[in-house]
Amino acid sequence: MDRQYASRESFATDGSSPSENMKRTAQPASNLELSHSYCSCMSLREPPSLTRPRPLELVVFDVDGTLTTVTSVWQYLHERLGTWTYGRLTSLRYRRGEITYDEWAKLDAMMWRGRKLCEIAEIIERISYFEGVGETFNVLKEKGVKIAVVSAGLSLLVNRIVEELDADFGVANELVVEEGRLTGNVSINVSLSNKCQVIREVARNLGVNMRLCAVVGDYCYDIPNDAGLRVAFNPKDNTAEMLADVIVRSNSLIDILKHLV
Repeated sequence: MDRQYASRESFATDGSSPSENMKRTAQPASNLELSHSYCSCMSLREPPSLTRPRPLELVVFDVDGTLTTVTSVWQYLHERLGTWTYGRLTSLRYRRGEITYDEWAKLDAMMWRGRKLCEIAEIIERISYFEGVGETFNVLKEKGVKIAVVSAGLSLLVNRIVEELDADFGVANELVVEEGRLTGNVSINVSLSNKCQVIREVARNLGVNMRLCAVVGDYCYDIPNDAGLRVAFNPKDNTAEMLADVIVRSNSLIDILKHLV
């Protein structure tokens, strides 16, 4: 997932397809903890199956709470920039249905208008990886498996992961910057409602059939039902558990490898 106070990845929202914006390095993202009465991925639900015609060719990871110890990069920034009091209010407005996902993200980004990009990047740099992330990526690469990172969080973090861990692809939501400072705008590439579709587009762009793709995440929005293997890593909602072929509860990401390779 990607946002804890109202984990932006836990609410049903509107979002357009970002395929034209996708690059090897990330775009931006967001997150939130929500009432999980609905998940768009459920509409494609199929009987779970661990049988694959060939070895996996791609693994798509969620970020917040899956690859990093921070459950919401948005809340993390709010707390360190002194804007969490207002950030909490915007999340409540979203949960009540008073504002759209896009409006919510833009309100949050506006709170950081004028901040230096280097200040934000320095804060992002402090975020720690979950135990076993580096080892897991290394093993997958040694096996020739492609790695993608898709997050409703922020591209500053996803870009860092792509560069440091040599992932093949990353996409998230992007804080707009001009002359080294945040403008208060945000380019939204991944929302809660479109995240499963974004994952499908990533697989297509990398030339991989979804049946040969594994997905790893902690919320239902991270788990497209047509993926060849669906792994719920320390799941935080019941729907994620229902969608998953495999549920892994562990202090180390490396414990998912026995299901992937």
